[in-house]
Amino acid sequence: MNKFYLIIFAVVIVVVIAGTIIFLMIDRTPSPQAQIAKASTEFKAQSGYRVTQAKKLLPYLKVGMSNEEIRSLLGEPDSKKESEYYARISYIVGRSNMITVFSDENKKVIHVESVWSEYSSPIERVWPLLRPGMTKQYILSRLGGPQKELKDGKEYQYRDDQFVFAVAFDINDIAVKLEKKEI
Repeated sequence: MNKFYLIIFAVVIVVVIAGTIIFLMIDRTPSPQAQIAKASTEFKAQSGYRVTQAKKLLPYLKVGMSNEEIRSLLGEPDSKKESEYYARISYIVGRSNMITVFSDENKKVIHVESVWSEYSSPIERVWPLLRPGMTKQYILSRLGGPQKELKDGKEYQYRDDQFVFAVAFDINDIAVKLEKKEI
């Protein structure tokens, strides 16, 4: 009878140890979706200083998202502005810090910018906002005069340390092609 209890006791010990090991090996980190949902809820609930939540959400704000998807993550913007070529909504995240989302006429995100965004030059910062159909005058207002004019002024080139940016215009001075090439 004693042997029987010892065997039962040993089996129970082995099962408890194995269960403990398995429990400790299970990753209990919340899923990325849960982390995003938590940061989103905290961001929307708080006004003023919300840098921590903004930094968590920023990588999930992508070109091509709809304005509604942005609003579902960030809530109602603190400011809105529309221009001839794009709409801009901004969210204040801290003192002198904000997230700005630019969208096109189809209400799709074309550019996301924040104080944490890194650009090789002012040209690279503005480049995502430029598209075919824009006037030469508007392109010049955003980029300044070209560093190089080609094809009798129908192509402008700009460069920085990493890229060559080219804009081609038609006979009516409307942008028809924009190219960004790595040097």
